[in-house]
Amino acid sequence: MGIDYNNKLIQKDPNDRLAYLRIARTYRLKGQYDRTIEYCNKAIQISPDYPFAYKDRGDAYCKKGQYDRAIEDYNKMIVLRPQHRRIYSYRGIAYYKKGLIDKAISDFQKACD
Repeated sequence: MGIDYNNKLIQKDPNDRLAYLRIARTYRLKGQYDRTIEYCNKAIQISPDYPFAYKDRGDAYCKKGQYDRAIEDYNKMIVLRPQHRRIYSYRGIAYYKKGLIDKAISDFQKACD
């Protein structure tokens, strides 16, 4: 399911948050992080409690070196989906890249618990 297919879904239903997220993920794979953020924002606007849009937007911010914004998004996903332990590893990477080693280690341990 490529971008064109998902755009057709959006034309049929402008509130299809999953179509926006699939487009965002396609742009992320292409290394187009600003477009990723743009489409994650649309998914979040439609559904503010959609945890995976925050995770994917956080990934894009992390790739852009915007670690504080990435951490904010990972924090939001943790609040929305605390049972999704893997998110701690993503946040741990952002902490590590910021030089916050103790916080990174703590998150990596949480991801393994």
